[in-house]
Amino acid sequence: MGRFLTLIRDPRVRKELDISESQHKDLQELIRAMQTNMVRLRFALGRRGVPAFEENLKKADAFVAANEKKIKEVLIKFQYDRLLQIARQNEASMLVPTSGLTKPQYADAIGLTGGDKAKIKVLEKEIELEIVKLHEKFNNDMKKLLASRNRRIRESLSEEQAAKFEELFGVPFVPILEMYMFSRYWENRAYSERLTEKVEGTGEKPPIFDK
Repeated sequence: MGRFLTLIRDPRVRKELDISESQHKDLQELIRAMQTNMVRLRFALGRRGVPAFEENLKKADAFVAANEKKIKEVLIKFQYDRLLQIARQNEASMLVPTSGLTKPQYADAIGLTGGDKAKIKVLEKEIELEIVKLHEKFNNDMKKLLASRNRRIRESLSEEQAAKFEELFGVPFVPILEMYMFSRYWENRAYSERLTEKVEGTGEKPPIFDK
């Protein structure tokens, strides 16, 4: 189920699957219910070595299987099959970057004036437009590269193996690469925010640069 939650939330995946508004609404309700129950399950699991752990783990697996079945019922077969392919691609495998000077802690550390901040904000917007162009080029280049990769893989397989490969993974879904980078970004940001909160509690200043 976890492999589906993040994917279904992504508008690019929903577009790829051609999810209707009614399906999206049903999926949102289902995901909210699953998240609530997953939190309860995590508390119920306990730790490895505890007698009830293995039994609770089986219950968790059954819960995941039951909810994946519910997702399957909301989707049309071709949508579910494609979702599975994208999930497999995700298992096998950007946020627009900024200079960092829009953050008060860095702006203040460097001594930026209000005028400096305004100029940098305009510059950031200009660069963002350039990044969008690069992003489009990246998508096109990656589509060609991944298509070439898959073609070369198929050429090294038997017809039966190649057909199974196509069935399991399907056409490369380029945003998978972005999702991977995006997840790394949020993990790093979450760590940074936790560190900042910890340091703020001591009255010290958070580190400005990695050492």
